[in-house]
Amino acid sequence: MHKVSEILDHHTDNYYVQADWSVRQAARYMAERNIGAAAVVNTDMQVIGMFSERDVLQRVISPGLNPDELTVGEVMTRDIVHTHPDESLDICSYKMNERRCRHLPVLENGRLVGMISMRDILEIQLRDFAQENEHLRAYVHLVPPGYPTR
Repeated sequence: MHKVSEILDHHTDNYYVQADWSVRQAARYMAERNIGAAAVVNTDMQVIGMFSERDVLQRVISPGLNPDELTVGEVMTRDIVHTHPDESLDICSYKMNERRCRHLPVLENGRLVGMISMRDILEIQLRDFAQENEHLRAYVHLVPPGYPTR
């Protein structure tokens, strides 16, 4: 069973924003890093919310508000779900599905240590499915795993 820590081992960057940033500043930060969501942290690296593309669209752009005049803290999602490094990816998938979100902040001792996305989980599942498929083909065709097939 795969755990969150496997994803964190491959993620070297930890992106986050602060509640007092303007929405435009946070959106620019996210665009420069090609990320769709960031944890909102306080000075102790405790997560106080999430800020996502969806927050910008639904709470700023759609109602016609000025992203320079609003702070992240005013539009962030406050009711968040999170995970920890030892949690299984199956549990994380369930949480994301239940809460209709694509990102989970990873907390350890109450502090942000990383972020995982649905894409991270799907990449691991896809790799597992490919490996399982190869083993099943080997079993059915009596071909050793790794042996070239058509």
